[in-house]
Amino acid sequence: MPRVACVQKYGKGLRAEIQDLAGRYEDIIVDAGGRDSIELRVSLVASGKAYIPVQASQFDIWTLDHMDELVATARGFNPDLRAFVVIMRASPNPLVSEAAEARAILPDYRHLEAAQTIIHDRIAYRRSSREGLAVSELSPLDSKAATELASFYKEVFDES
Repeated sequence: MPRVACVQKYGKGLRAEIQDLAGRYEDIIVDAGGRDSIELRVSLVASGKAYIPVQASQFDIWTLDHMDELVATARGFNPDLRAFVVIMRASPNPLVSEAAEARAILPDYRHLEAAQTIIHDRIAYRRSSREGLAVSELSPLDSKAATELASFYKEVFDES
């Protein structure tokens, strides 16, 4: 199994760290947390793509106004930045329409795009985290969760 290098960096030195890592790695993933911070702003300026996870709830959707503004500002320094909203923890019940309703309002944001993949609220995600495994490594396999993550992986890393 390939080794995954991890670095923890905060503050204004993050941009230099990202640039250094970019010289050594093909892909860099930055987890900037769930709030407006120096780390989030620097990451947006230094990234090609940003994935913004939100739950299909009104409280999370309200945060997108601010995220749209942050992405607009970052594009002033990084015009190639693409920002995608990923609906997370969507109800797997087909009668619950919150995820579809949340996706329906995403075109209202000028600087945000809807990710193709929706991640549903599945026990397999909590179980894999607890066991320190990828969802695809669980036994028994939750094929729906594994398919969702494979789809999201393809969406993020497919260069076409």
